[in-house]
Parts: sequence; structure tokens; C-alpha cells
Amino acid sequence: MKFLYILTQLGTGFLSCLLALGFISATLPLFLTGEYLVINEKITKSLSQDAILIFTSSWAFFVITAFQISYHLPVLRGLEARRLDKPVSELAKKRLITGPFILGLSTLLGWEISTFLSNWRITVLLGEYGNKGFSEITLSLYVTWGLFIFAFCFFVADYFSRRYFLPYLMPEGGVGRFFRDNGFSILKKLILYWFSISLFPTLVIYIAYLNAKYNLNSTLRLTDIFFKDTLFFMILLLLSLSFILSWILGKVFQTPLKTMAIAARKIQNRDYNVEVLVHSSDELGVLGDSFNEMALDLRDKEKMKSSFGKLVDPRIRDYILKNDLNLGGQLAYATILFCDLRGFTSLSERSSPEAVVSLLNEYFTLMTEEIEKNEGYVNKFIGDAILAVFGTPLLVENHADKALTCALAMEGAMQRLNLTRHLDQEKISMGIGIHTGNLLCGNIGSNHRLEFTVIGDTVNTASRVEGLSKSIGKSLLLTDVTFKALSPELQKYCQKLGSYPIRGKESEQILYFAVANPHLIP
Repeated sequence: MKFLYILTQLGTGFLSCLLALGFISATLPLFLTGEYLVINEKITKSLSQDAILIFTSSWAFFVITAFQISYHLPVLRGLEARRLDKPVSELAKKRLITGPFILGLSTLLGWEISTFLSNWRITVLLGEYGNKGFSEITLSLYVTWGLFIFAFCFFVADYFSRRYFLPYLMPEGGVGRFFRDNGFSILKKLILYWFSISLFPTLVIYIAYLNAKYNLNSTLRLTDIFFKDTLFFMILLLLSLSFILSWILGKVFQTPLKTMAIAARKIQNRDYNVEVLVHSSDELGVLGDSFNEMALDLRDKEKMKSSFGKLVDPRIRDYILKNDLNLGGQLAYATILFCDLRGFTSLSERSSPEAVVSLLNEYFTLMTEEIEKNEGYVNKFIGDAILAVFGTPLLVENHADKALTCALAMEGAMQRLNLTRHLDQEKISMGIGIHTGNLLCGNIGSNHRLEFTVIGDTVNTASRVEGLSKSIGKSLLLTDVTFKALSPELQKYCQKLGSYPIRGKESEQILYFAVANPHLIP
């Protein structure tokens, strides 16, 4: 691949110059007749042995070749890295994309420098013939061929780059992100295409026509003919019109594509409220309509995703969307926090439904904020109860510490909530139970309806421990397993209560209670 790249880059420039020289040599009689042709035959023999002329004609190409090799070295290193399955540098990708334009421009520069220096040398050697228009004709001819060289190098190198090197070096795509700073736009390419297929051949043919019509000699210069020949103005008019048409065609393509590119960047930044208006009855119109349908579909999906994120924790939502929605789950070692409002049933009987819903929403909002701050997530709301999980499926280090820290913060939030309630409103309280152990985390339900949840003895034990908090007279209880999983810094917030029977379990469970201030522990 590296050899092909070198051959493409250096060979294209060499081939374009060789074609130009070959064509000029073969068609020289069309441009040099009469006295000029005799002059050319006289100087050809002496010029072939003129060391100064050979040097002035070639030194620029050696410098340009050295520059091109230096410019493309990162690309060659990138091709080698790709072959070895190593990361490819951003510089290599950037140089590969801008390579065709740099190749065309540098080759054109070398050609024009050599043309002017060679023409100067020829003029010096011609002596008395240097003022008879010979250098003017040859200079205009060689300079005009520079347009062909630039276009040939660019389009050929660009084709090989698109066909072989870009797919190899950037198999994942992403070429468009280099366009903003280094892109050669569609409009510029179309103008270059106009230069190569319209302006260049017209100028070459017109110069040949002038020679055939006027039999150019020492007394008639090209500049004198241009402003006297009617065909010159006709050609100038037609070329101007063709340039305008090319410009219009380029804008026809560029404007809607640029609009869609801007809209696509907005979508990339998660702004889906975009719409492009492409008033075209060709493929661009179809592309514009398809783009709008895609944006609408993405907008609807984002809305559903946002709504889904309100039904479950957004982190769990993303986890579910990235994994298969199959029945079953995975075993995990995690900490469960279960909390429940005390006396909520009687409170509901004494309050209106609107007041109950308002209280629950405010309460759930505060508790959820504390749970998420401590890297847990709300698995479900069960009436006035909350089931929170720490450690799965979102991996959390020291999940027992996180759960206890969260529970203490939830008690603080409850106190703040009571301070905001009116004097005539009943104060509320809650109980919290925490247990750590193995559980099953995954999708439970049927093939048609799933629920992402956690089940197992660990979940049941946390619920049972919370149920004991009221009879024991402590608001925050945790099991011996959770206490042993705590860091020494948090264990000082806890005090052992003793062993208590747990409903549904044969053996008693050692329980601890915790308070926000360790100095409150008797």
C-alpha cells in the first residue's frame, strides 16, 4: 500500500508534466509557423546542450519533489501503522485528505517556475530574436498547460485516495470532520473542473487558430491580436457564461448540502429540532426529504428515551438499551436500601388525594436526589416505599458505604422537608433498612412485558429489616453483613443492637442502628 501511495503521488505529478511536454512537442507546428519555426529549429540544438537551461528547467522539480516527500511522510507512517494494527495519527489522516490539492498546487508551482526561468534563459540565448514574439508565444503556451497539470494531479490523486487509501487508513469513516478547516468544497472542485475542460482546451485551440489565421511573425504579437480579433471577444463571452453556469451549478449542489451539514452537526450535538428546506426535484430533494424524516424519527426517539429516563434511572435506561432485552439476569453482590414512610396509610385517610400526591412527589424527589448523589439508583417506588440499589448493574466500589451515607443524607432531607411543612400539617417520618448480599439483577416478566428489577433474599431481608425499625424504635437499621462491609470511618456511626428474628428466616439477624452524629450514640 505504501508503494502504491508513493507511485500515485509522485507518479501523477511526473506523468502530468510528461503529458504536457509530449503534447506541446507534438503540436508545436500548430503554434510556431514561418519564421518562428525556423527560430525554434535553430535554437533546439544549442539548447539541448545548455547546462544553465537544463538546470533552470529542472531544479524546481527537485525541490518540489523533496517537499512532497516530506509532506507525505506522516501518511506513509500511518499506512505502516495501519498494516500493523496500530493507531493512526490525526496528522496522517489530515495529510491524506489534503494530499491531492497539495500535490496539484506544488506540481503547478514547479511547472510555472521552470517555465518562467526557461523562457528567460531562451530569451537571453535568442539575442535579436528575443524581441520578435517567440518567447511570448511559448510562455503563454506553457503557462496555459499549467492549468491542465493542476487539474490532472488533483483529480487523479483524489480518485486514488477515495478508492484505496482513505478506506484503508480510515475504515471507520469520519472523513467529514476534516472538511471544516481543510476541505476542498464541491464548488471549488467544479470551478477547477471548468478550468480543465473549458478554459484550458479553449485557450490551446484558440492560440493554434490565431497562428493558422494570422501566420504569426515577428511584427504581430498575441496581445495585439486579442483586442482586434472578433473571435477573442466571442470566446471571452462564452467562457464567462460557462463559468457563470458552472458557478450556479456548484451553488445548486453546495447550498443544500451545506445546509444539511449544519443541521447534521446540530443533530450530532443532540439538537433534533432541525429541518432543512431543499426545493429541488432531483436527488437533492429526495435527500432533503429523507433527512427531515430522519430528524423527525430521531426527535421522536429522543422524546421516548427522555420519557423512559423518567420511568427508570437514566443510567439504567442506557444500560438496558445497550443490552439485550431477554428474560433472566445476572448474579451480583450489592447493597439494598429499603425505606418506607411511617403512618402513611392513616395520613392518606386524613388528607385529600391531591395533598397526598403532592407530598409523595416532594418526598420522592428529595430522596431520589440523595440516592443518585451517592451512585445508587431507584429500582422502583412501591406505594410510599423506595427500593434503592447500590452496586449493580452499575458497578460501584464500597457500595455499603454509599448506601449508609445515602441513608444518613435521606434522614437529613426528611428533616428539611418537615421544616417546610405548615404548622397545621402533620410531620412525617420514615424507616430505613439496609442489607448487603447476593441477588439477581435483570429482566423479570413475560416475553411480552418485562420489568428490570432485583430479586432475592437480600432484597427481602432489607425490606424485613426496615419493617423492624418501627417496633425497635430506630429509624435506620442495617444488618451485620452490611456493618462488616463498611469502612472503619463509617462504622463509628453505628451501634450494635443485638439479634432479632426476621420474618421468613429461621435464624436471627444481628442488627445495628446508625445516626448522623456519632456523638448521639449512647
